[in-house]
Amino acid sequence: MINLVEFLNTISGETRLRILVLLFSRELCVCDLSSIMEESQPNISRCLAMLRNEGFIKNIRHGKFIFYYINI
Repeated sequence: MINLVEFLNTISGETRLRILVLLFSRELCVCDLSSIMEESQPNISRCLAMLRNEGFIKNIRHGKFIFYYINI
């Protein structure tokens, strides 16, 4: 039950849910997500950190950019 509650708390935010939906189609960096979602980069970064800490997403560095993708 606790895992379900943690899962629902993590995806309950609109921004986090939108990020997950966008990442299902392709890898994106913070600047891409910020532009697409018209949200501030710090807000996107906080949401990505929460999703990464919960194991929903992973990241990989390409040059100076960090790209995020769904952890399937």
